[in-house]
Amino acid sequence: AKDLAKRQEVKTLAQNIIDSQSKEIGQMKSWYKDWYGRNLPTGSNVMQQHGMITGSSMHMGMMGNETDMTRLQEADDFDRVFIEDMIPHHQMAVMMASMLKNGTNREEMRKLADDIVSAQTKEIDSMRSWYKEWYE
Repeated sequence: AKDLAKRQEVKTLAQNIIDSQSKEIGQMKSWYKDWYGRNLPTGSNVMQQHGMITGSSMHMGMMGNETDMTRLQEADDFDRVFIEDMIPHHQMAVMMASMLKNGTNREEMRKLADDIVSAQTKEIDSMRSWYKEWYE
């Protein structure tokens, strides 16, 4: 997304998403190793199933869905489609993080969930504001 977007705001958002989710994934992998004494199994695609894609797949803004990727790549207005797709993606992340917070006894995971809810709620607000300004 950061390479395909036209507006600087969308490019910056895409980079921020990559940076924050890379950090979150690294932290969760570290916890897994600390708690279970081994690395997260490499054969597991649990993270991909939940939209937490690592490596080169992150270039499209963490969408994690082939249909979303095609829609973005073929979009006449990439920024518009990116925002339209990312708002519900972020809403799902906020819901999942809220469920995590309420379902764990680990304080560090509650803190991570709070951080995710806060950051992604702010990003949703920004995207809604841009959408209204640019497209309505």
